[in-house]
Amino acid sequence: MIAGIIDFDRHFHPIAVAICSRETALDYEFFFRSIFKNNKSYVPKIMCWAHAERATTKKLLFIKNPRVRDNITQDLYALQSSYSQPKFNIGYKLFKEKWKSVEGMRKFFDDYFEREWISLTNQGWFEGLAPGYPSTNNA
Repeated sequence: MIAGIIDFDRHFHPIAVAICSRETALDYEFFFRSIFKNNKSYVPKIMCWAHAERATTKKLLFIKNPRVRDNITQDLYALQSSYSQPKFNIGYKLFKEKWKSVEGMRKFFDDYFEREWISLTNQGWFEGLAPGYPSTNNA
């Protein structure tokens, strides 16, 4: 696998190479996470909270008890108001620990939430990532 950047003249510049016996989604995920973790100048992008909330709420419809679903959503709102990356990380760990025993939630965390909203790509939906900026881009 080769990763690189393309400049304004549309020339490709390789920045990383990985040798692997097969190229699965997990291989690519490991490859790109490693690049992000080792890039000290990486600046995460801000993600619209309204889009994250709507998408997550739809995914939580598998929980039949509306009271449990509402409580999970309330905790998600509390997590969104984290004012720093370390607080968000601790909050997410506690959020997951609290709800993973609810039927289907372990699969929800592993198959959806962590890949979509906790990974380095879309993690920018909490307040502390960009203080002073709007939480949503909806007018």
